Amino acid sequence: MIGSVDRYEIAEIWEKSSPIMKASVAKDQFIASVAQRRATLGGVTGRDWIAIMRVIISEKTAPLPPGRYISVRFRTTGQSGKSLEEVVSFHLDTDGQWKMAGYSIL
Repeated sequence: MIGSVDRYEIAEIWEKSSPIMKASVAKDQFIASVAQRRATLGGVTGRDWIAIMRVIISEKTAPLPPGRYISVRFRTTGQSGKSLEEVVSFHLDTDGQWKMAGYSIL
């Protein structure tokens, strides 16, 4: 998934994402937002894992739908010399597959 972002295959990422993500952000908005934020980095020269978090959301917890989630946080450095944090979240969907439920650049 991260490699796809690096190759600017953003539309394909959205297409393969969880229904949770598709319901939370329109495809065009996702593409524009990710492309704009990633453009500030230039080509990626380094990426380090910062944290991995596993969460189970119960039916009583908002704002996410119930289920199992994993979030991975990276520190990503680009040719521009800038560093940003990427957060990639996955949800275990009803088909038994882990699919992207969110992608943020902080």
